[in-house]
Formats: sequence, C-alpha cells, structure tokens
Amino acid sequence: MYVYFNFLMPTKTVKSKSTNKIWNKVAGLSNFYRYKNGNYYFRGKVKGKIRPICLDTQDKDIAKRKLLEVQRQIKSSIGEITFIELLDLYRKSRGGRNEKTIMDVYRRLKKHPATARMLVRKIKPVHITEYFACIDLNPRMHNLNVETLKAALQYGVDNDYLLTNPFSKLHRFRKKTKRIVPVIPTLEEFEIIMLYILSNTYSDTAEKAYDLGMFIGLAALGEAEARNLKWQDINWETQRIKIKRIKTDTDFEIPVYKWLKPHLLDLFERSGQPKVGQVFKLKTIKRSLESACESLGFDLFTPRNLRQMGIIHQLEIGLKPKIVAKYQGHQDGGILIMNTYSEVINRDEDKNLNLILLNLGVVE
Repeated sequence: MYVYFNFLMPTKTVKSKSTNKIWNKVAGLSNFYRYKNGNYYFRGKVKGKIRPICLDTQDKDIAKRKLLEVQRQIKSSIGEITFIELLDLYRKSRGGRNEKTIMDVYRRLKKHPATARMLVRKIKPVHITEYFACIDLNPRMHNLNVETLKAALQYGVDNDYLLTNPFSKLHRFRKKTKRIVPVIPTLEEFEIIMLYILSNTYSDTAEKAYDLGMFIGLAALGEAEARNLKWQDINWETQRIKIKRIKTDTDFEIPVYKWLKPHLLDLFERSGQPKVGQVFKLKTIKRSLESACESLGFDLFTPRNLRQMGIIHQLEIGLKPKIVAKYQGHQDGGILIMNTYSEVINRDEDKNLNLILLNLGVVE
C-alpha cells in the first residue's frame, strides 16, 4: 500500500504595486480621486479607456464642482474638441463679430498645428502666451486676435466645451496701440489729383479711375461700397442712394449731396442713362492714385484717405457727428466719428463758441 504525502512547499508571495497608495478614492461621488500629490482628479472611462483628468485644485469643495463639469463633458464627449474646431464652431455662430475677421484668425491659428489641434480642456494660459509669442503681430492685429480667441474660448465655456477661459488668468495681455495720424488731402489737392488722373493719356482706364475716385471723395464712401453700387440703387426722385456696407453686410441710405450731384449726373448721362447695372467699371484706383501722387509730389494718398477727406468736409460744413456716422453706415451713434475726428470737431466747436461769445458781447 502506497501512501502519498503532500508536502506543502513554502511559496514566495509577490507584492504587486497597489494603486491605492497613489490614488485615494473619495467617497460620495463616482470617479472622484485624490492623487498622492494632493490634487483631485476625475478618474474614469473616456471613450473606452481609463483616463485621469486633473481638476487643478487641492480644495475638495472646488474639486467637486469641477468634477461635475468634467463628468458632463465626458458624458457628451464634447471635452475632446480641439481649439481649431471650437474656433470653427464660434465662426459659424458668428459670435457678434465679422466672419472675415474670424476667418483671418482661423487661418493664422491653423498654421500652428500644435496649438490648433490641442484639446480645449488642456489649454493653459502658458499655451496662449507661447502661441502669441510665435506669431508676433503688430499691436492692432495682436489685440484683434486676442479678442477673437478670447471670445471663442468664452463661447466654449458658455456651451460646456471647457471649464474655464484660459484668458481669465492673463492680465494686461493686450498691446498698447499708437494711433497713426492719417495724411488726408485737402479739397484742392483732391481736385488736382483727379484732374491729373483724367488727363493721363497713357492710361486706358483714366476716365474710369476718375469717375470712381471722384465718387469716393465726394460721397465719403469706401471702394467696397462704391464698386457694388448699381444704377437701380439711385433714386433720382427722392434724391437718395441705397448703399450696402460690405464690412457689416447692412443697408443704409445717403442723400445725393449737392457737391456730388453734378458728377453723378454727368456720369449718368455719359453712361447712356441706364436703369440697371454696375455704376463703376473699375474695382480700385490704388495704382492710378499712387502714380498721380508720385508725379505731383504729393503724399501717397490712399482711397481710404479720400473717404476721410469727404468725412472731414461733411463735419466742416456743419453736419453733426451722429448724422455723419449714419451716412457711413455706423450703428454706434457717432462715437467712432467723434473719437477719430475729434480735432476737426473741437476746432469747429471753438469757432462756434467764439462767434456766440462775440454776439453776446462777451468778447470783442
């Protein structure tokens, strides 16, 4: 008879690394953990994988509020949206800004894929500062990009795409802008330049450039508004012209000014008194204007300067800034006009004050 003895051999137990020493589960809420460094984390499944998301705080009450936000984001999978995708959503919502402006910012961001493809929930203030250090824009464009991206990220906060706006921790991030005083022609210089353009026998677009330039200066409108003007927009009975402001895509009206009417009627007659069609056949007078200024020894005026000359003329003859703003298609009640042309407005007010004081006998 064989007796089998089972000898219990001593076995060596291997201690596995426990995550309990690293992650401490906080009771009361699911996916709520505290890491060994003291920070609170969301720790749970995100798209099928266990992922920790730092809540950036060691305060339990604050961490609870942030945890609920993260859980809501994870539940709808919106926490995984990238910076460039968020900016595109903001562009489609218009966000109260001009779409062209947002597209310029969009294209610039797209050229930096490391920042553009970053998940919005991971964006920190340091990433914002690094991005702007890379693009290094002039003050005006810098501030424009700051305001647009700040608004886009705030749109993300408002729609639960991220917890907080990284710009909220960036103070004095805007650049100070130095206002450059524009060089604006006088009415006499304007007339000389236009006659020079018209008399240029070597140009096959001299007459077209003259017609467009005269309208820009006399109507105080931009090239974009002028080149989109149609004959059916001019009402000769009411003496009103319907204008579309291209920048804001809004319609407004201007009167046929008495100093504009002779030129407009002459152009109407020379065009064969059309009822429909484009008024101007030329898109820009930049080259003709630059060439004329160089030949005459004037400053290099731009079409924008001609428009500014027209605005100054309207202010000098006594039109109130609010009315001038209305004839520019502005919706701010004249604030921009008053800020931009304050010197002209103050000069005219001083003249009127002196005249009033003289009539009152206060001064002689």
